[in-house]
Amino acid sequence: YNYAIPYGASLGMLGESWNRVDASGDSTIQRHYYEQPISFWLPTDRLIEFRFWVNYSASDGNLSEWALQFQVDGVGLDHAASVFRGEQTWETHYASYIATIPAGSHTARVDTWLQYGSAPVFHFNGDSTHDPLWIGRRFQVWDRGVAQ
Repeated sequence: YNYAIPYGASLGMLGESWNRVDASGDSTIQRHYYEQPISFWLPTDRLIEFRFWVNYSASDGNLSEWALQFQVDGVGLDHAASVFRGEQTWETHYASYIATIPAGSHTARVDTWLQYGSAPVFHFNGDSTHDPLWIGRRFQVWDRGVAQ
């Protein structure tokens, strides 16, 4: 039953958490936030891709280094961290990571923190016809097939 998925087939997107708000982040260096949980179930050991977009700028317009690490079941994935550099420009940043995740129920999330500089300011615009670039913070989990 669990192997009835055609070999090489994907289960598609397993979940999404989209933080659609304009908000200022914390200015405390190295304070961690565990955010945007996505629960999913895998019938077999699978290759899972974690994808994250953020549009942000530095609160003072100078420099903000904001970081994240992908986690599964409360544990950071090995070298699955990224740091983004924000300045005055409202820029969209992207990170992805693929890991082998065992069969069963799991919860993915992002561990986020300010690495250096001023607080991040996150930007979202719900009117995509006006400016679709302001994406907020969008986290997705995708199945990429059976683990070898």
